[in-house]
Amino acid sequence: MTLHTPVRIGLWMIVTAAAFGAMVGTVRYLSQEMDVFVISFWRNVFAALALVPWIMEAGVGALRTRRIGRFTVRSAIFVASTISLYMAVAMLPLAEATALSFTSPLFATMLAVWLLKEHVTAARWAAVAVGFIGVLVILRPGIAAFDPVSLIVLFSAATFAGVIVTGKQLADTESPELIVFYLSALAVPLSLPPALWAWQWPTTSQ
Repeated sequence: MTLHTPVRIGLWMIVTAAAFGAMVGTVRYLSQEMDVFVISFWRNVFAALALVPWIMEAGVGALRTRRIGRFTVRSAIFVASTISLYMAVAMLPLAEATALSFTSPLFATMLAVWLLKEHVTAARWAAVAVGFIGVLVILRPGIAAFDPVSLIVLFSAATFAGVIVTGKQLADTESPELIVFYLSALAVPLSLPPALWAWQWPTTSQ
């Protein structure tokens, strides 16, 4: 049975959301004993290693690109996004941090209009507006004591929107595998300096 494209996209997004939930849960657990800078570094190392089988099959020549500058900028944005997310996950209730992090599509919609010149219908703008109303419900400004850490999650969501949009730009000329590989491979050296500041070797269980 062949699924329609919107259905397939929806299913993949559900898988993404589930994987994201597992990731933030793991980060919350690890952050009790490990600095978030170190967690971010090792996340990038293992993500890059996961693409080694693809490199072995496709060959080193598959890594050629004329857009290494764009890849580097994208990875730098990604490092800022993940570190800020991990900071918030370590300090906020997990449900709140996760809910706020899912505002990335809202920011991505606005960036797509600006950078990709995409046309957004009135219905989608209405959905974005409803989404931001949902953010206000979560933050409850003026009702409960405002936690400034929530802004760190929103910063993470906004920067991750930049990762999404730049990935869409790169998809014009680069393969999905190459886009995924360079995101983490370049993030390894970019995330190493802050990790060294609070370095600790993980235990076997970690």
